[in-house]
Amino acid sequence: MSFVRYKRTKSGTYAYRVTSYWDKKMKRTRQKTEYLGKVTEDGIKKVRLSPVPPRAALNYGDVSVLYEIITQQSLPEILRASHGVDTANVLIGLAIYRLLSNTSISAFKTWLESSYLSEITPLKNPSSQNLSRILEHVGRDEHALQRFFYEWCMSQGIENTLMYDITSLSSSSKLIELLEYGYNRDNDGLPQVNMGLIAGVESHLPLFYKLFPGSITDVSTLSNLISEVKSLGITETLFVLDRGFYSKTNIHRLLETGFDFVMPMPFSVKDAQRIISETNPIITSPEHAVSYGDKIIYTMSGWVAVGEHRVRYHIYFDEERQAREVNSFYQRLIAVEEKLNGRTIQKWENPDAIVADTAKNLRNCLTWEVKSNKIQLKRKKKAITRLLNRMGKTIILCSRNMSWEDTLSFNRGREVVERMFRTVKNDLSGLPLRVHKEHTLKGYLLVVFISLIIYFELTKRMKKTGLQKNYSMETLLMELGKLRMVQLIDGNQMLTEPTRKQKNILTKLNMKNLMPKT
Repeated sequence: MSFVRYKRTKSGTYAYRVTSYWDKKMKRTRQKTEYLGKVTEDGIKKVRLSPVPPRAALNYGDVSVLYEIITQQSLPEILRASHGVDTANVLIGLAIYRLLSNTSISAFKTWLESSYLSEITPLKNPSSQNLSRILEHVGRDEHALQRFFYEWCMSQGIENTLMYDITSLSSSSKLIELLEYGYNRDNDGLPQVNMGLIAGVESHLPLFYKLFPGSITDVSTLSNLISEVKSLGITETLFVLDRGFYSKTNIHRLLETGFDFVMPMPFSVKDAQRIISETNPIITSPEHAVSYGDKIIYTMSGWVAVGEHRVRYHIYFDEERQAREVNSFYQRLIAVEEKLNGRTIQKWENPDAIVADTAKNLRNCLTWEVKSNKIQLKRKKKAITRLLNRMGKTIILCSRNMSWEDTLSFNRGREVVERMFRTVKNDLSGLPLRVHKEHTLKGYLLVVFISLIIYFELTKRMKKTGLQKNYSMETLLMELGKLRMVQLIDGNQMLTEPTRKQKNILTKLNMKNLMPKT
């Protein structure tokens, strides 16, 4: 459908043909304007127009690439189905904003005015007050959140192997009930909320997250999480877990519900100490040497009873790692001895407290007494020997009868989740949390989760195409951010000429459609 529009200016009246069309990418109707000419007594005559000055230049390249990734991952459709069109646009807009800006939500409206995102996902009211209200509403709607997780997991297919880990996010807010004091991984002295995250081994993308009160330990989060994973349609998979999740109850629950697992065994468990004691004299025998990657390690295997279940274990010994750990241990021990040996104790001081505060986790390796008001230390040989026997060693449990190589490879896959947590806290400014209401916090973390999906999908593509050799995530987006969409006063738009670097990036990302056709 088209019609002719007339514009009156000081120099006369000009005619333009306006044609409506459906934009598949933006999923809305748009208009294309074609200049016809100047209106005269003899009809419309085409005359050359003077150059039209620009009205604004919007950041285009960085925003368009991120939105293209979102579209290819079907996130707009999934979010619109779970939360509605308007809320979906807000969540997508804020997720892209988190990746491109380190400022708070209060600056979002100003940022949006200079971004092409305003053309892609129009927002009715991008004020910080309205955004906070929307995030609070998102945080209250648990049903919509579960629907999002279900549709997102289904869009990725049922993965055979999942990684699960937990981290803490801190805040000074007094209004968030989930905030409690507990084991703080960042040692910032603030109350925290714990975030459990599941990611796919094959996709290297986050699939699901859950919040727990800050005082909840890792080991006690797994049981409820298993039930939620089953509700997402995942009934058979292999969980790759950290040693913090080890318990007889968790292993029984995993096997009872049909989930397999790979999980390191804590050295504090008596059976782990027994395995180390039994294998220590023979693990470096030539028949136990194997090649893994670019190094030689030693490995032995066996079975161990965990509650009523018989579980396969593999023990690994890395001599290079042992040398580093032994060197680090003695350096720290000697530094403690140099600080404490011969230290004068004043009448008001408690020597036990002084030793404990200085030695910290090495205090079990030392005995001490006070003679002539001075501390005298002595090393505990048996305790030190037990520590040295563990160094360079790892014991990994697996519910399947897997090879030592597969078990070790799965266990090292946990690094993906650890990188995601580092990204949340560093690159996505997820710590400390600046929100002050519990439901707003929950809504905000959905934004962070969407940002995490985009971040790791782009990271995968950069690695696959070799872009990672020349660009970090930040420098790649900065380079693309120089590509601008110029808005002209007459309503038309013009993309600035892409540079060779920008063309190369878009070509390697298979996004040449974002450049004008030549």
